[in-house]
Amino acid sequence: MTMTAGEITLAKPGGARSRRLSLAIISATHAEQHAVAAIQPLIFPYAMAALGFDYATLGALLGVANLVNGLCQGMHAWTSRHLRRRTIIGVGSVGMGLSLGGMALAQTFAQFGGAMIFGRVASSAQHPLANSLMSDWYEPERRGRAFSIHFSGGNGGSVITPIIAGVLITHFGWHMSLYALMLPGLAFGLIAAFFVRDDRKSIRVAAADRGAATDAKHPAQRLDYLAPLRDSGIRLVILACSVAAGGRGLGIVMVYVPLYLSRGLHYSMMTTSALFTIMMVGSVIGPMLAGHLSDRFGRKPLIVMSLMGASVATIALILADGTTPGVIGALILLGFTVYNESPLMQTFLADHTRHENRDAAFAVFYVLTYAAGAAWSVILGLLVNRFGFQAAFLSMIASYILASLATLRIKTPGTVPDSAVSASPA
Repeated sequence: MTMTAGEITLAKPGGARSRRLSLAIISATHAEQHAVAAIQPLIFPYAMAALGFDYATLGALLGVANLVNGLCQGMHAWTSRHLRRRTIIGVGSVGMGLSLGGMALAQTFAQFGGAMIFGRVASSAQHPLANSLMSDWYEPERRGRAFSIHFSGGNGGSVITPIIAGVLITHFGWHMSLYALMLPGLAFGLIAAFFVRDDRKSIRVAAADRGAATDAKHPAQRLDYLAPLRDSGIRLVILACSVAAGGRGLGIVMVYVPLYLSRGLHYSMMTTSALFTIMMVGSVIGPMLAGHLSDRFGRKPLIVMSLMGASVATIALILADGTTPGVIGALILLGFTVYNESPLMQTFLADHTRHENRDAAFAVFYVLTYAAGAAWSVILGLLVNRFGFQAAFLSMIASYILASLATLRIKTPGTVPDSAVSASPA
């Protein structure tokens, strides 16, 4: 492939085995990100009692943490032009692990919140850069499955963590549990930094290979964050995800459902962990199935069906009112549906963009949708504090319905040519 001056490009794609190994590794770092998020709702009741803060304060902390996370995701369209994406992901995974240790050491709410926010900064590279890497590795016809594997890998961390954390917290306390669960992040981060495939050279390295100076004013080197927003399809994807952020994600479902089980329905720690795990099993299987079907039947029908299923599941959770069989049934359906929208929308976004614009597109996407998620976190915290959990769940249902209406307006993109994508099967 011939490069023009200053162009960011990819090396010639390699074999399917390297893609599969790399996909497994970044799915593991994604699992660590979700493990960090999954243990937090389980230790929040203990931290709230020990450090003296309420649901409104928790909602504000979650809002700030999500906002910081979203804003930091935006910077990785720039950092990835100067550093290998795998290096950034690896360092971020190490930082996520260290954040748990910081939360365990905290003696005040400010220290606890600071450690939590540090973890969100560290985790900010995972989504935009992993999605950018996968978009380079796989052609559109296979992208849905790859994105869903990565997403389900993350949710795998959410499945394993509650049971492990429940046992650790019960027998060793919440501080020691955080120390134990920080170790996988350190290991996965080092593995990712050295073994994930990243064929794209940075501006600086590509220029050095040509014996040329980096020219930040060259059109191929300029980073235009506004370019993705000129595409109406991308704008609608961002709108739909911003609305849906009120009912899913690390700061909503994975926080308020466990809190509802423990503080609203007064289940024990072990029962809460078991029920949370039941929900998260569906969050692994559902996205993988939805991703595979979306490659065959299109993204839009699967997104709308999933959001409608999440609405039904949340209504069922409200109506169950602490009846354990009803709660279990509602959580199973919620797990199988509520997590499908996010990876499918991200795949939709990748389908709309070429590789040279993809980092900017994902950066803008995550900044705006995480900012929306931050606002939703604050709103839901206030709703729970003032009106109870059912009011928050009704708000979540409204977000699913409105997001479905926005999704129906998105036009399915045509084939976006991408010379950097390998056409060989995974």
